[in-house]
Formats: sequence, C-alpha cells, structure tokens
Amino acid sequence: MAERQPNRLLREARGSITQGRLAALVRGEIYRATGKESVITAKSISDWECGLYTWPPTHVRQALCRVLQKDDPAELGFFSKRRVRPPRDSNPVPIVDLMAGTRLGRGSSGLRIPPGRSFGGLDVEAHYCEATWLDGRWFLPAPGPDAVLSRPDRRSLIVVADEEGQHYVSDGARFAGHAGRPGSPQPVSSAQLVDDLTVGIIWAATNTDVALLADDAPLSSSMSQLAIYPGRCLSQLRPADG
Repeated sequence: MAERQPNRLLREARGSITQGRLAALVRGEIYRATGKESVITAKSISDWECGLYTWPPTHVRQALCRVLQKDDPAELGFFSKRRVRPPRDSNPVPIVDLMAGTRLGRGSSGLRIPPGRSFGGLDVEAHYCEATWLDGRWFLPAPGPDAVLSRPDRRSLIVVADEEGQHYVSDGARFAGHAGRPGSPQPVSSAQLVDDLTVGIIWAATNTDVALLADDAPLSSSMSQLAIYPGRCLSQLRPADG
C-alpha cells in the first residue's frame, strides 16, 4: 500500500489564505458557476493538503483552479489514482440479521442500519474477516491493507464471527489509523457481541452523524453565498446586495 504524501503544491498555492477562507471562496465560486450549493469546509481543504484525497469532484477542482488562478488541477497537486477494490455485495445485509446468524461474505460488504422516526437509515461499509479466540475473551482480526477503512468521513465496521456463528464488531477507524499501519491486527473484545445493545449504540451513533451533517449543510450553504462579500458588514451592503 503506497504511503500517503502531503499535497505541498496545494498548500503553497493557498499561501496566506486560511483553510476556512479558501473553503468559503470555493463554495462561492461553485455557487456562481453552477447555481448549486456545496459543502466544502476547512476540513475538506485540510484533507486535500494532507493527501487524504487526491482527486476531488470535477466542479470542485475547477473552482479551486479559478480561485487560486491555476490552469490545471495538476498545478495544485491533484491526480487520479484508481484503485481496484474487492467485489462488494450490492445488497447490504441488515445489521439485525447478524444477530440471527446471517454471515457476511469474506471481504468488504455493506451493513444496513435500520431507519427510525426521523432517520432514514444508512448503509455502512463493513469488512468481514476471520479471527481466532485469544484466552476466550479476545479476537485479533487483521483486515489487511486492502480493507476499505480509510474514509474518515464515513463510518466502517470490522466484523468477525466465532465458531457458533455469533458476530462481533469494532469501529473500522481503529484499524485504519493504527500506528500508521492500516489494516494491522487490533483486539476485539467478546463484549462487542452483536446484540440488541450493540445494534442500539451503532444506530444512535450513525443517527447522530447524519443529523450533525444535515445541520452543517445549511450553514455551509449560507457561508458560500456570503463569501462574495469579504470583510463587509451588513450596514455596508446596498439594498440590492441584501
């Protein structure tokens, strides 16, 4: 697995502009060019500069080039790296089915988190791997470097099963960022058995994530529309501007 490299070209092009300010300018540029709102934040800029993502969507690359006065995304250090992933089941398995003994196929798959009164449900990435007991209390699974666990903005789960068909889960982020060796072994406790309590905790966590992102979207949208008025207060705006 290739080591991630920081995007120094983008950092140099940003110069003294803060990540938050650049994000606002990009949102404003996308809105002017397409009439569509976007959710580009300082975290997005940071992820690109860290080399976490090397090929943003086309409209984002174009907006960055216009804002930073570059002719080509390559001048901002962007490049496409297509990665062949293991086949993924197109029909996610409901997470509650794991309690009934339904097994995931080896490798990456999908788990469906059930909907609620104000939550439409969600499919999360899951990676099933085999593991053996340690002292009857721990598993030590090693998903490997090809496991799809490296998206910090998307939840992922590691799933293992014992000889009786009971499933245990762990947050994929623990494996993705462990000591700089993504996919290396990490202990999974027998207490992480997939039961009513575990499913409830996972449901609550994903529900909260979706709600927070939904709240962030209107805020980012408003910021993108105001980005064309840098350093101006409300009293300085003409009636037509407001």
